[in-house]
Formats: sequence, structure tokens, C-alpha cells
Amino acid sequence: MQIIGYNWDSLNKHGVTVEMIDEVLQGSMVSYFSTDEADESCEMMVGYTFSERLLEVGLRYRYPKSVYIFHAQTVSPPYRKLYEEDWNNG
Repeated sequence: MQIIGYNWDSLNKHGVTVEMIDEVLQGSMVSYFSTDEADESCEMMVGYTFSERLLEVGLRYRYPKSVYIFHAQTVSPPYRKLYEEDWNNG
């Protein structure tokens, strides 16, 4: 998957770096959840950085194998719950 851009306002607001997003993408304990973006192909990825910070990262698929990062922050309570349910039932 090739990243074609970032929402820098979101990353800066939440103290998330490109390196942290790369760490989540490389991780083995990652879950994907669909979002409410009806007109676009989007999903929320939740996973850990190497320093064990659990992040939610919003992915908007643009082209085959290309993605725009539209959101990134420390995981919110709703996505934490989904993530824990996914891994506890997996």
C-alpha cells in the first residue's frame, strides 16, 4: 500500500508522526473497521506503535494500492472497544 498524502492538521493536532503511522502499518496486531463515509472507500485502522501507543488511523483509498491518511490519533473509546473485541474473539 502506497501512502499518497496525509491530513497534517490531524497529525499535528494529535501528536502523531508519519513514523508512528508506518509502525502501525507494519504491525501484526492491526484491525480494520469500516467507517460511515458512504460515498468513499474508507476504513479505520487500529494498531500499536513500537512504543505500544494504540492509534486509530483513517484510511481513504484513492487508487488501487494507494491510500490517503485523513485522520490519526490515540485510539478513541469506541474504536478501543471494537479493537479489544476483535482480538479477544479472534
